[in-house]
Amino acid sequence: MESQPTKMHFARQRQLCKLVRSVHGSSEHFFRRKKMTGSRSSGRNFMRTLIIGLAFITLVPSLSFAEAIIVDHTTTDLSQVPEYWIEQVKKNIKIYFGHTSHGRQLIHGLKKIEDTNGSKYRVAVGTSLPGDSDALCIYDRGDTYNPGDFFPAVPGILNNHPKINVVMYGWCGQPGGKDSQSLLKSYIDIMENLERQYAGVTFVYMTGHAQENDCSGCTRHRFNEMLRGHCKQKNKVLFDFGDLDVWYRGKMSTYNSPNWCACAGQSIPREHPRWGGGNWKNPWGHTTIENCEQKARAVWWMLARIRGWNSLDRPKVNQEDKQD
Repeated sequence: MESQPTKMHFARQRQLCKLVRSVHGSSEHFFRRKKMTGSRSSGRNFMRTLIIGLAFITLVPSLSFAEAIIVDHTTTDLSQVPEYWIEQVKKNIKIYFGHTSHGRQLIHGLKKIEDTNGSKYRVAVGTSLPGDSDALCIYDRGDTYNPGDFFPAVPGILNNHPKINVVMYGWCGQPGGKDSQSLLKSYIDIMENLERQYAGVTFVYMTGHAQENDCSGCTRHRFNEMLRGHCKQKNKVLFDFGDLDVWYRGKMSTYNSPNWCACAGQSIPREHPRWGGGNWKNPWGHTTIENCEQKARAVWWMLARIRGWNSLDRPKVNQEDKQD
């Protein structure tokens, strides 16, 4: 079950910083004035400001979640996301996104939603951080095939662009490789180290796509399952790219793993035929534009949740969900 964020209001955090500076300035002014005049009124004003500030601190949330936020095929109904939270996302969230062709699916989908629905879902995507005030702004790095192409640059990007408050990296086919377990450990270590360094930034975890079959599909499935378990246990934000690939209208597409694979005989999720069925020749980041669009709907859902939407009315999951 998806969580409710308990501590996630960026604007209030900025207000808190201003208030702290104000209290600090008031204290300096108070002591200088008291030394010169012994004024009691200035002391009362300072204490009033300090008390308000301390009360404010107890009410302002910090950047954490009570439970994991898992975004998957059950969180694609964009009509459930209130317009207020869509506007909050556009005004307050700035993204740094690293990927190659598969990650481009999210960009294609976001632009498709804007083209279909208009400025309500406006996005601004650039090779640096766009400055649009009425759009979801994305600093798009579409040239980062490996984690090593992306993560070493993250600290410099965040230091140079303090408005960025969401970072995410999208996989290509690496989770299906032979070294996927060491890759997963390295990925988690890097992400958690960044989380410790940048407490005001949300780092979005992402599963791998589900296009492979044979043994690489088995390896990718294990990678994704372990990452899902980690994110649920550690209260992370997970964009479940792989889950979104395999479901369509309540049915999950699978294949039987060959007997020479580690998952021999098991039913392994694979990209649904509706989304291309694993055909890498599809033009929209190796999939269909429909799949791009449903993933983009999940992106808006996720960002609204990160921003503070409680999502009390859960999406209704088809009770006939089953495997193909």
